[in-house]
Amino acid sequence: MQTSEHRIGSKRIRIIGIIALFVAVFVLLNALLCFLIEPYRPSGYEMWEGFRSKTTLDTVYVGTSEAECGIDPAVVDSATGSSSYNMATNMQDLYCSFDAMRTAVEEKGITRVVLCLDTDISSMERKDNSRAEENYILARARTESASKGLKDRLSFAFSPEIIGTSASLTLWFPWIYNRSFDVKKNVTEKLSGAVSDPLGHRDENGFEPNDVVTENPGFVDREDAESFSTENDLTKPELTDSNRLLLSEILMYCRSHGVTLTVMALPAANVFNMYDYDAYLAWTKEIDDLCAAYGTHFYNCNLIDRNVLFVPYDEYKDVSHMNTKGAERFSAFLATFLEADPETAYSWFRYSRQQSADLF
Repeated sequence: MQTSEHRIGSKRIRIIGIIALFVAVFVLLNALLCFLIEPYRPSGYEMWEGFRSKTTLDTVYVGTSEAECGIDPAVVDSATGSSSYNMATNMQDLYCSFDAMRTAVEEKGITRVVLCLDTDISSMERKDNSRAEENYILARARTESASKGLKDRLSFAFSPEIIGTSASLTLWFPWIYNRSFDVKKNVTEKLSGAVSDPLGHRDENGFEPNDVVTENPGFVDREDAESFSTENDLTKPELTDSNRLLLSEILMYCRSHGVTLTVMALPAANVFNMYDYDAYLAWTKEIDDLCAAYGTHFYNCNLIDRNVLFVPYDEYKDVSHMNTKGAERFSAFLATFLEADPETAYSWFRYSRQQSADLF
């Protein structure tokens, strides 16, 4: 006859076995869903993989997909002799931009960073952009050692801005945020070990080419921006307190580490369709004043003298992202810009109402 202790022990073993089975099924189900739903080579993974493969770099570009599609390092390098790489990713916030540039300094010894600011992202709190950051952290972790990757994931999940939000949990289930519902394509590419269509994939320098040409839905030029803004209820951009602090930290970091930092906003065809003109000028001035406190400037390419730079509307793949032709034009300008005297380059930009009136 079994003793009560023996019966209790057997019951505990069964419970432990059930729990272990449940965990195993849960882990296997998560792995299966990742295999089916995650794309084979997402853009963020290609960025980190390409970056890790580089042996010599002196310059990196960080920012959102506008920079990913708008800066071709090969064009810049051929004109300047630099060795650069595009580390921009989709909806990359300042936290991730800062992480990318620090990694480039620590791992590659780079001496120049071009930080491309996105108006919408600068107006957004970090926790509200968590899906983009989850993809960034996941891609970074998958190109590192297991221990370093786990450390990065834990750092994100337990960061003060993220802990307690859904992102601290969903991070561990990549198929939720890193997804493509073209399951057949996902599986076929993973089994074959090759992408079926190069469109949407990066080259060896981190640049994403695209030959699509957008239709012009009625873009507002700068000379018409003020009157258009008066007649329409447009978004008023702002630099949040948290992003102001992050930008200050980036400026301090680059100055203390001998890194030349260029802070820019890239051309976007729809800027004056979207943003209140006065608020946009005020947003630009606030960032420019912050940069000036650290001995540099903010170069907003949507407020540049059109005789110096203008990207025609047929050189965009959509309302805010340049296509390959536009990227070639902008990258050639960027090469000239980076080698110009900073004060001379700054004179190409027209930020005030009076400067705007003088320009037009």
